[in-house]
Amino acid sequence: MENQPDKSANNVNAEKNKKVIFVVIAIVALIVIIYLLSNASMCSTSTSLNGISVLEEQLVTDVIYTVIGNNLYPILLVKVKNNSSSTKKVSFEANFYADGQLLGEDQADYVTLAPGDEAVLMAQSDRGYKAWTQHEYSYKITKWWIFDQ
Repeated sequence: MENQPDKSANNVNAEKNKKVIFVVIAIVALIVIIYLLSNASMCSTSTSLNGISVLEEQLVTDVIYTVIGNNLYPILLVKVKNNSSSTKKVSFEANFYADGQLLGEDQADYVTLAPGDEAVLMAQSDRGYKAWTQHEYSYKITKWWIFDQ
């Protein structure tokens, strides 16, 4: 009689491998879900702003307010309102540009807003140009930080 491989042993090994792969995939999926949920509960960096509305944005380049020493450091003022039913702690990060090139960055101080409250947050570029030179300044809000209190 010839030696034939045991087909039942191969089937057992194949089933065992499928179970191991399933367990590994389930663990990875669980880790990803926990990570996403923990970050979502801590802060919102999405465009929905988690109950906060932006009422007004203003880039200030007037030398009366923005000159430190001999340099002009643009300021971004953002008026926000808490439209949610819970207290929020809010901040944002912004990049500042001069003539389309990255000039500097800053993060606004956190402000705590009760439901219905409004506040103005301020960020000022950490770099500037000589106050007497002419530049086209702009900005971009790169990230919102919104925490439930």
